[in-house]
Amino acid sequence: IDATQGGHSIAGYVVDRPLTARAALEPLVDLSGVAVLDHDGVLELRDEPAPGRAAVCVDELAVSQDGEAIERTRTPERDMPREVELTFVDPFRDYQFAVARLHRPGGEGGSEAFSFSGCLEAGAAEALLADWMQRRHGARETIGFSVPAAQVDVVPGALVALPEAAGGGEFLVTEVETGLARAARARRVARAVPAPWRSGRMAAAKPRSGVLGQ
Repeated sequence: IDATQGGHSIAGYVVDRPLTARAALEPLVDLSGVAVLDHDGVLELRDEPAPGRAAVCVDELAVSQDGEAIERTRTPERDMPREVELTFVDPFRDYQFAVARLHRPGGEGGSEAFSFSGCLEAGAAEALLADWMQRRHGARETIGFSVPAAQVDVVPGALVALPEAAGGGEFLVTEVETGLARAARARRVARAVPAPWRSGRMAAAKPRSGVLGQ
């Protein structure tokens, strides 16, 4: 696993049953916003919307049988969660379970809750949850498109940029089927600086100077 291009860290992560490397990493990459690429058997982890990450330019699109170059789907606002809740283990509370909550102002949807089998500071959990909500809101737009079979850099986990003539935008490839052309599905991403992590650790008290005997 190559994690040199991933920018997050956690205090611990538990895998409690036999899993493939990809299945074990899915909850971690989903919460942290990390894309996983398979390069010759090496899983490469990259931050999804990091400002400095280069996108693969898609200059040529293959037209499908129905004559469409791009198939777009957008989830209605009412189906997006208005409130999310994350359960995690807090190392600064004797490794007890803790909960982080986030409410999106103006949202129309319901609530959603999930758990993370890893150790996080409370401030880190809140920041990760805020970034997750932003990615989830952007990912409500998905597309389907095809490129020539020779464009082998369009793979699951790749960040691609569509030409302005096709509506533009940057998307993260989620699946690819190969044949006469490479048929891909992708979801929209928005480049953004990650929310700052507020440390839950108390700052150490500074030693006080004094005079012996006073």
